[in-house]
Amino acid sequence: GDQPKDIEKQIREMLVKYISRPSCIILAVTAANTDLANSDGLKMAREVDPEGTRTIGVLTKVDLMDTGTDVVDILAGRIIPLRLGYVPVVNRGQRDIENNKPIHAALEHERMYFETHPAYKTKANYCGTPFLARMNISIILMHHIRATLPDIKARISQQQLKYNSELQSLGGPMGDGTSGNVVLSVITEFCSEFRAAIDGNTNDLSLNELSGGARISFVFHELFNNGVKTIDPFDQVKDGDIRTILYNSSGSTPALFVGTTAFEVIVKQQIKRLEDPSLKCCQLVYDELIRILGQSLVKIQAFKRYPALRERFNSVVVAFFKKAMNPTTK
Repeated sequence: GDQPKDIEKQIREMLVKYISRPSCIILAVTAANTDLANSDGLKMAREVDPEGTRTIGVLTKVDLMDTGTDVVDILAGRIIPLRLGYVPVVNRGQRDIENNKPIHAALEHERMYFETHPAYKTKANYCGTPFLARMNISIILMHHIRATLPDIKARISQQQLKYNSELQSLGGPMGDGTSGNVVLSVITEFCSEFRAAIDGNTNDLSLNELSGGARISFVFHELFNNGVKTIDPFDQVKDGDIRTILYNSSGSTPALFVGTTAFEVIVKQQIKRLEDPSLKCCQLVYDELIRILGQSLVKIQAFKRYPALRERFNSVVVAFFKKAMNPTTK
């Protein structure tokens, strides 16, 4: 037919998904004229309910068993015991269905079968579909609900607290809810958070390391300053070198004043030596700005509600920082 090839696997996975829940009552239906040990329903039930505390065994086709055989031992729990027991039933056969045998007539036939059968007549009140539906399943379901309801209520309360906490963390309503107002509000809050980190006006100041504006100030006034101070402007330019370049710039006629060409040649060589500490300073400031960006994105609650907006903010600001860094590498 048009059924998928793995239909059996899909059905089994669907059944296991539901019967694995501790709050589920399992109806394990087995034909009485087959070996109980080979029952697929009981095998599956025992996988998730090995103690048989929430499994009801339903025995069908009791009337089709061989002469002289019955399910008394099964009902007594001598074969595969179940805490909730077994209920034998007699259903309509295929011929009854084709002949449109009424349900009430089938139930009457079932009642007469158990009341007149030598093995079941003493326990006929505990056999048949009416007992299974009205007495057994209803009572068991009621007791099961009473037993599991406290746990279900506790889990619902826990889930409610969890999701209420998440809702609180997302913040209140964002204005009138329009996208423009939301973005404008987030931009304003982001700018305030970023400025506060630069100015040191945050409530989560670190005790262990410099951060934000303090870190940037340290980079400029300590690291960069020390890097520049380590450069000796005269260790690579000797007096003889200066004299030689002055002579070269004056040509054949001695000059009273130093030519700009000679000055530029000497100064450019020294300025070139400032490039390395300057680039290091720029990179350290860039790294700190990126860290401030990450901290600001985490603090703003609206970004938890709008993760795509958070990613957009991050990409735009990082791109802006990189664009500002480009001239330093030219």
